[in-house]
Amino acid sequence: MKSPLIPSIALLCSIGFTGIASAAVATTGTYTLNFDWGCDGSYSSTAVTLSADGTFNTGSYSGNWVENNQTLTLTYSTGTYYTGYHTSKAVVGVQRSQNGLDGCFYMLKSSTVAIKQTQSSSADSDGR
Repeated sequence: MKSPLIPSIALLCSIGFTGIASAAVATTGTYTLNFDWGCDGSYSSTAVTLSADGTFNTGSYSGNWVENNQTLTLTYSTGTYYTGYHTSKAVVGVQRSQNGLDGCFYMLKSSTVAIKQTQSSSADSDGR
């Protein structure tokens, strides 16, 4: 079932961040990826490293990333993708798994202090 919540969240993110940071931001590095399949507030997290060659890995999974106009998209080799607005040391957006599962996420660069979230073990960052 396609969730109407996902496009709404993406629109709110783009409206909320419009004009905050227009300068280019450094993208490569290690982030904490906080993801919530179903957008119900139950976040899980994993480390993700974005390399200068346009690839990323989470330890168990890998894929490619691209950034255009501060929109960062991570695409796993399985087809799962995350896309969100990138400013300074944070990314906020939505994701979709290879089997159609929708969710919400935020990423914080490793040096950024993260808010503790309730952990969920239902699906990993690739939607499995």
